[in-house]
Amino acid sequence: MRGPALRVLYDMRGAQAVGHPERGIPRWIAHFAGALLDRPDAAELHAIVDPGRPLPAHAARIAARGSLLGWEQSDRLTGPLVHHIGSAFEFDWKRHELLPTALRRPGVARVATLYDVIPLLQALPDETWVQRLWRHRADLVRSADAVLCISQWTAEEGIRHLQLDERRITVVGTGVPEVEHPRRNGRMPAPPLPGLESDFVLYTGGAEHPRKNLPALLRAFGRLDEPVRRSHQLVIASRMSDPLRCELTAVARDAGVEDRVLLAGYVPDDVLRMLYLSCCCVAYPSVYEGFGLPIAEAMSHGAPVVTSRTTSCREVVGHPAAQFDPVDEGSIASVLQRVLVEPALAGELREHGLERAREYRWERVAERSLEAYEDALARRRARRVGPAREAVAFAGPAGIEDHMPRARFEAVVEAARAMTRVRPVDSGRAGDPTPAALDWLSGPLVVAADSPLALSRAAELLARHPGVAVLWELDRAMPGEPPDALARLLEVARGIVVGTPLDAARLALAAGRRPVPPVHVVPVPLVARTLPDASRNGGVVVAPRAPGLPPFDDAEVERARLVSEALAARGPVELRLAGGDPYLRPRRDVRHDPWPGWEEACAGADLLLDLGGASATAGDAIADAGRELGIPVASFRPPSGEADGVHRLGEAATATEAAGALATLVDGAATVPEAPASRAPAAVARALLAAAGVELGAPEK
Repeated sequence: MRGPALRVLYDMRGAQAVGHPERGIPRWIAHFAGALLDRPDAAELHAIVDPGRPLPAHAARIAARGSLLGWEQSDRLTGPLVHHIGSAFEFDWKRHELLPTALRRPGVARVATLYDVIPLLQALPDETWVQRLWRHRADLVRSADAVLCISQWTAEEGIRHLQLDERRITVVGTGVPEVEHPRRNGRMPAPPLPGLESDFVLYTGGAEHPRKNLPALLRAFGRLDEPVRRSHQLVIASRMSDPLRCELTAVARDAGVEDRVLLAGYVPDDVLRMLYLSCCCVAYPSVYEGFGLPIAEAMSHGAPVVTSRTTSCREVVGHPAAQFDPVDEGSIASVLQRVLVEPALAGELREHGLERAREYRWERVAERSLEAYEDALARRRARRVGPAREAVAFAGPAGIEDHMPRARFEAVVEAARAMTRVRPVDSGRAGDPTPAALDWLSGPLVVAADSPLALSRAAELLARHPGVAVLWELDRAMPGEPPDALARLLEVARGIVVGTPLDAARLALAAGRRPVPPVHVVPVPLVARTLPDASRNGGVVVAPRAPGLPPFDDAEVERARLVSEALAARGPVELRLAGGDPYLRPRRDVRHDPWPGWEEACAGADLLLDLGGASATAGDAIADAGRELGIPVASFRPPSGEADGVHRLGEAATATEAAGALATLVDGAATVPEAPASRAPAAVARALLAAAGVELGAPEK
């Protein structure tokens, strides 16, 4: 029992392609629109068109039934709606023009048609850019609520190569116009085409792509028995470039059939119809097809068809005697010879084709598509009323691979998976974010930024989809004056997450008079790592700086100098600075080893010292290293409010007081810092999701 009449917005711009309007996709889109118009259960039918190009077929009928809109006018349609993208891979239009922001709302079910995956698998050497763009656009199909496939083969390829959800796939097939008087017995007179003879084998369809396999067809034609070859002509009715025409002419010459081949070029539909009705047979040797529309069209006219036994060609033609191996010229020649010399076989294929063509009717395509529309809307409704497990996307930091906060952020993402539906997202290159993975998203985006460049990426993503920015590494994100990207980020983010109250204050200071979205303090998670075994050096205190953080500033170096002098006056305990910027050596007389790696510097210490400069991230990194190595940690920072086992010297401690405390700790009266419960990845994930506005139940005991 069909539900209420549907409201459909059909993107028909794929039928406005400039280069080859006769190709399969533009024709499918136009015929499908006509089929929808014939269905009363599509109460409203609107279409997205490009007003700067000739309007596609049925545009006037659609305007009378609904409206014609430019993509930027899609916000005029409100309420429940099916948005059907006729062709997701039309590169004349940008991606956001195919999926306008106004259509990314819960009440809109997105449907996409998949014709094939040919550009992904059959890219030409000089068209790898098409393959890259195709991969990028494929997520428009992958994230759709329903995918209409034109053949079972295309559906299987979509599952195999695009990881489509098979539950969302509907094989709708394609249709061919019903022929009023198809041939039953004999053939119609040939059309008045220059050079055309009465007995001919026809090929029609694309010609430029190597997968069409036309050279093999020419060579196979040359392998026919001489009487058959001399009494028949091979006609290739296809638009082709001059270089291809020269290439095919050379192949025909080498095969000894140059005088038996007619390269007719593009022919209009009325001439093509007469060619179908008057040919001896249609040969379609394509190696790879998503459907093979010429096969179905030829069968609907009553022409015997022989074709490849690969991909969808086998599925469309159906008859085993009509199939050959397209990479075996002997196989092509054998099947072609039989149909040309055996009238009984030709008649059998003719009757089979007419029966088969009855399955390819546009009313059936429309019926199956409307059922898919309803399923897509039902899926949308179920998503809205289902349990509160809202989908969240995480875009991680873009720093170097061994950058510590990357692992921490990933640990949070994994912990969040147990609480809600999560999908990681590639943050993309500068100026080239990847919003494709966000199209399906009904919940917020959480994007981490750890550099000025990452701030720009975060701003681009959050401008396209609502969410929060995580600035756990404020020093890396703002190494000097606040970048312009920060101002943009503050405009578009719904919230900002920082690691400590001090960082929240620093962010407010950097923002100046700019409005600041809500700022949430969520601690940096603690992730256990394996560092080298510590080797004590008999009284060495190391003040390290983690990779990627700013160098020691003057205040830290001065504090280190004073404490070092006080330690020297007391005994053998030595203070060293380690890490930081190797090109900016301290100006004071303090031992500084800028080159040792983070792990080596920490592992060679008896005690780690946080001088209190840089952001809280620097202090957290030192405390974490102490936990992982079993080394005590002292800090000039004030307590964070939660017991963590770090020995607090106090911001106002003098050098003498600090030296005495450090010497005592080195002598053994120290404990290793403990991990605060709030910094466990699960706790951080829960706090981060709360900051993003995701409602979760109470944590399990």
